[in-house]
Amino acid sequence: MKMCLKKLFRYKTFYLMLAITMFFLPTTLSMPSQAQSRAIVTAIGVDKTEDNLYEVTLALITPKNSGQVAGGNMVDTGTGKSVAIAMQMLSINLGKVIGLQHCNFIIVSDKVFSEDVTKILDYFIRSNNLTADAHLINCPNSAKELISQGASASNTSIATINDIIQFNNEYLYSEAVTIYEFYNRQLSPAKSVFVPILELEGEENIKDSNSSSSDKSGLGSNDNSSNVSGGASEDQGTNSSKLMSNGKCAVVKNGVKVRELTENERLALNVINKGKGSAIISVENFSDDVLNNASVYMQLVIKKSGIKGYFENGKPKIKFNIVLIVKLDEIVMDNYSIDSVSGLTSYMSPKLKEAITEKLNSCVMELVENLQNDNADIIFVYDHLNRFHCKEFKQFLNGLENKDEYLKYVDFETNINIRSKI
Repeated sequence: MKMCLKKLFRYKTFYLMLAITMFFLPTTLSMPSQAQSRAIVTAIGVDKTEDNLYEVTLALITPKNSGQVAGGNMVDTGTGKSVAIAMQMLSINLGKVIGLQHCNFIIVSDKVFSEDVTKILDYFIRSNNLTADAHLINCPNSAKELISQGASASNTSIATINDIIQFNNEYLYSEAVTIYEFYNRQLSPAKSVFVPILELEGEENIKDSNSSSSDKSGLGSNDNSSNVSGGASEDQGTNSSKLMSNGKCAVVKNGVKVRELTENERLALNVINKGKGSAIISVENFSDDVLNNASVYMQLVIKKSGIKGYFENGKPKIKFNIVLIVKLDEIVMDNYSIDSVSGLTSYMSPKLKEAITEKLNSCVMELVENLQNDNADIIFVYDHLNRFHCKEFKQFLNGLENKDEYLKYVDFETNINIRSKI
């Protein structure tokens, strides 16, 4: 050891490094840790005020030196003429750098979705390195209220958003609407995508209680931003509101929300899209040799969906080939007799099969016709035809006055095969 030190003392570089270390060591020790200077955002809500200002709400956690979070989830809101100004006011009021690397959701209200939402996302992606895995969600009313309820101490809605979205992706529509997927569809020739809808049950009561508590506490006096404190969160927790999904989703074209899909359209979208599938298929007022004016509910157990595109006389055609295995879940009818339906746990008469097929065909056609009217290709018709019939598809597009309206000239057909689980 001594020999090593003697060798070091011979070099001038050693003394230089020692001087630099002694100079910067006190400054380094006195510097605050990054945990004290950063706020980690887990969810973002974007609304518009009555004055047409952007209102950005953040659900965030503030780390301590020990690595723990400060008092659980916290919510802060900033307003401004642009998202950049609102975020700057948030950072100033928090006194911390806002980090979006761990943001899981961007929740956008209908008022914001009435214009191109890519203008909103541009700031987060360009300036703050938002992860492309963050999910885009539509909230019909107030994104602020949804996030505030979820971040309260007695409510876990924000935590369950991930469960709802993942279930939706895996079992209902088999498509993750992340920021990456959203831009991928918006920049494609189709320029269309569908995004999930989340809302709060009993939201009007929440707004009333929040406005009254704000008046009492004087939190509404600041035009630039307002904080939802721990006390406000406790007030919100007393409401009977809860996070609602119901499998709803919105059609988005060119970054603007066009409309909400109907229940029949959602069933059709579930059936024609690839994936596991999870749905209840119902047939009302059904009668045959056994059942009389009954409502029959079937659980979709397994599905196999395929799409076949081809051209006939220069016109594109799409055929959906669908095989469904269903299980009888419930039979509801007047004059119910246990003897008449005993042993029918896997009941599937030819007439019932025909009724289910007719119901699903009707739902698929309703979806297709409405999408053609909206000119919104959320079922990947362009992708399929361009991939497997590129030459013919280009010739077809060149013959149109407006290539963006290609979906209106496509003919659709369904081939549905229903089987009963034994």
